[in-house]
Amino acid sequence: EMVFDTGSSDLWVPGRTCVSNSSNCSTKKSYNDAASSSFSQVAAGAQSNFDIVYGSGAVTGKFGMDAVTVAEDYTVRNQTFAQVDSTDGLGAVYEHAKFDGILGLAFPAISRATGVKTFIANLQDQAGVDRAMFAFYLGDEAD
Repeated sequence: EMVFDTGSSDLWVPGRTCVSNSSNCSTKKSYNDAASSSFSQVAAGAQSNFDIVYGSGAVTGKFGMDAVTVAEDYTVRNQTFAQVDSTDGLGAVYEHAKFDGILGLAFPAISRATGVKTFIANLQDQAGVDRAMFAFYLGDEAD
């Protein structure tokens, strides 16, 4: 499960090594790049290391590229994202949180991936979304 984060622009998920590197990753679903037929490494010479510091702490990992689908209807091919190998900086907050990774929805200017299009920008380019905008619908329990 992903958190849609309006305060960051990057997409990250726990990678295979997160569980062995960070005890707070033990309850998380991890991404296995070897099991994905569409995964690829970032291009030679491109930024490969990911690091970000949130108010709750630091997260580090490596960039890769894969197809990302939201709402079963919208797929972005070759989306750059981070496979996180350390979430120690987030402490117990992350361990007990009900999400595995973050999909950042903020402006591209604050992305840690230099020169890379954000998921929202790629959604507009590839999935026929008219504008690089999003909205949330807050329903009740009946929805």
